[in-house]
Amino acid sequence: MQFVKFYLVLRRHSLRMHLREWFVRPKLHESWYNSYVARRRRAKKNDCEEVQKQLLGVQQVVGSKGKVQNQLNDVRQICATTLAFAALLGDGSIVAWGDPRFGGSTRRVQSQLQGVKQVFSNELAFAAVLESGQVVTWGNYHSCVRSPLIQNQLKDVQQISGSCGAFAALLQDRTVVTWGSASSGGDSRSVQERLKNVHEICAGRYAFAAILSDRTVVTWGLSKLGGNSKKVQDRLQNVQQICSSRCGAFAAILMDGTLVTWGDPECGGDRLHRGMFTGSCGHLRTL
Repeated sequence: MQFVKFYLVLRRHSLRMHLREWFVRPKLHESWYNSYVARRRRAKKNDCEEVQKQLLGVQQVVGSKGKVQNQLNDVRQICATTLAFAALLGDGSIVAWGDPRFGGSTRRVQSQLQGVKQVFSNELAFAAVLESGQVVTWGNYHSCVRSPLIQNQLKDVQQISGSCGAFAALLQDRTVVTWGSASSGGDSRSVQERLKNVHEICAGRYAFAAILSDRTVVTWGLSKLGGNSKKVQDRLQNVQQICSSRCGAFAAILMDGTLVTWGDPECGGDRLHRGMFTGSCGHLRTL
């Protein structure tokens, strides 16, 4: 009983102390509150200044076109990576702007970019086809041609298709040369013997699909994201067109109008799946 009385007295004393703190000395708490608010405002201002500095860097990348504005005359074609643009001019030269890591600068290859016929891109780099049929690449290091062996094979190039970090070039003799990141389809050695008489190439994000002249299909790249079509290979006959979801799946239209899909079900690889399926076509036809 004595303990209960002591506890109640202690509680009343504590309550009086709190009331005294808040009502007898309000100026002290007001000063503390104002100091707290001031500290928060300074913190927000510092955060804002930091974000503004970051945005300034973005504006410099996006707005860097101003540095080459006077060169952008008689533009015939424009191409883009994730953070850069490249414009093909009427005199066969190239003007690029944006993030240099994504191809926004051609300084390293400027002397080679003469007589450009067409320019292509993946998400990280550009590839220009010259009038001579040779190829010049710039941008992300891993997406550019680094092997002299590959460079020697890139002759009489007709078209180029780009995945996330790789390219596939269709030559005049209807063979295919690939380079870039192996995880994006840059290594086609496992199917190279079958890549003959290629009629059309479709690029996914991490894989490629080629339609041959006999209307069958050859795929390579990441298996689970469209690079492996073994489960539907027997149905890939008389293929008319291929589209990629650009996520990790392919859809082929057959001559009879039926549809065959493969790849990641979440990206449309299973046509019975109710998830999102975008029909962004990245196929290339021979000229």
